Amino acid sequence: MALNTTPGDPAADSYPTLVEAKAYWDSIGRDYSGIADDELEQALRRGTAWLDGTYGARFIGKASTFDQALEWPRQDAVYRGKTLPSNAIPQKVKNAASEAAWREATEPNSLSPDYVPAEGVKQEQVGPLSVTYKDGAGGVADVLPVVTAVDGLLRGLVASKASLNFATAARG
Repeated sequence: MALNTTPGDPAADSYPTLVEAKAYWDSIGRDYSGIADDELEQALRRGTAWLDGTYGARFIGKASTFDQALEWPRQDAVYRGKTLPSNAIPQKVKNAASEAAWREATEPNSLSPDYVPAEGVKQEQVGPLSVTYKDGAGGVADVLPVVTAVDGLLRGLVASKASLNFATAARG
């Protein structure tokens, strides 16, 4: 099934087209020659879904239409002092989705691994060797990857996590 990359479409499932993703991968030296196009398209769907799930609540502006499937296009989104078009996807978002898709193409489901807290191991011993692992909160956030390449590509298009913790109040 072909990708639907129409901005604002209720059935859209990827930000970049396969041609756009390949152009991005070519520009940074990724070799996708051994991966079938249908596998790359599936990875683009998963990468786009991960991108929206991870960054969607932090994207600048607001969704352009109520029924659009993806978080972009956005309205009232200002980047570098300019209002972005409310009917287009920024190239940086397409590149970030391509970057996420690359990880999914080379290691499927690596961006969204299943995690069962009860199966977590804090310390284990095999014979005389004992290993204690990094102490975390014991939640899903402890196993989710941080993809710094995607963070860098989206800089300026997402609000910081800290800004989501504060609300504004008005006095009447």
